[in-house]
Amino acid sequence: MNFNTTIKNITKEFNLRQEDVLKVVYCDIEQAILTFREEIRLAENTETLKFLRRHLWDNLFTESGAYYDLCKRSPMLKILRFNADTRYYDLLKQKTHKEDQQINYQIVKSHGVNTRSQVMRAVVAEQRNTSIEMGEELSENEIIY
Repeated sequence: MNFNTTIKNITKEFNLRQEDVLKVVYCDIEQAILTFREEIRLAENTETLKFLRRHLWDNLFTESGAYYDLCKRSPMLKILRFNADTRYYDLLKQKTHKEDQQINYQIVKSHGVNTRSQVMRAVVAEQRNTSIEMGEELSENEIIY
């Protein structure tokens, strides 16, 4: 069933004017777009942005979405939809770039860390160099012939 036929059926069944029903629907669409823009503004990583795209945007505003036909016909909704979509792609690009930089920075920083075998060799060498004299007793690793 088409969205337009649904609106026509609602107006006939409840004896409403089609303009009033469309106003309500347009307000819902506008609110959904504003909610999407706010959610992407608050998103902290690319996974969240991709999740919002799949669950908030695609269900409503893609070609198979509920509001796509109405957004195409209304200039205001078309502009709002386009701006929200553009903002989404800009934020996704920025956050992806930032996450890539963080990962690269951490990888470069981690090259200075010693491996476990290097740390163990350093500990053994340090233990060999330190000897504790205990009176006239033999110290560790000391043999007198």
